[in-house]
Amino acid sequence: MEKMDCKKDVKTRLLGYYYGEISPHLLNLLEEHLEGCKACRWEWERIKATLDAIEREVLTLPEGFWRGYNQKVYERIDRKGRWRGVFSYPRLVPSLVVSVLLIIAIFGGLRIKEVREERALVQDYAFLQNLDLLQDFELIQHLDEIEAITREGV
Repeated sequence: MEKMDCKKDVKTRLLGYYYGEISPHLLNLLEEHLEGCKACRWEWERIKATLDAIEREVLTLPEGFWRGYNQKVYERIDRKGRWRGVFSYPRLVPSLVVSVLLIIAIFGGLRIKEVREERALVQDYAFLQNLDLLQDFELIQHLDEIEAITREGV
């Protein structure tokens, strides 16, 4: 008797075996192999269970399913067609994305520049306040001299 190779001979013929499409000679060889090979028998049982489940589940449509079916399909196509707009031209989408990103980058850059200018103004204001404080401090230090000058002038 011939020996069958699991991958080459058995697994490639399991569907034909299920549907009865193999020769009687191969049928005998395959059945003998399945009796002796646990891995191929497991594969056969899995395929058989799947195909049996598929054949059992026959989809039955409710009465009147096809009535108005075409009309509903055309309505859905028409609804989707209205919203396509620019996206119906796929070559435009990347250029639109790039344009939007450039606009965001430009306005974002301008905003960053404004924030930097505001920070500079705040720092300048703080510096000016410190100068005013120093001037007031110098005025207090020289207050005696100022009083002397004002007394002499009066």
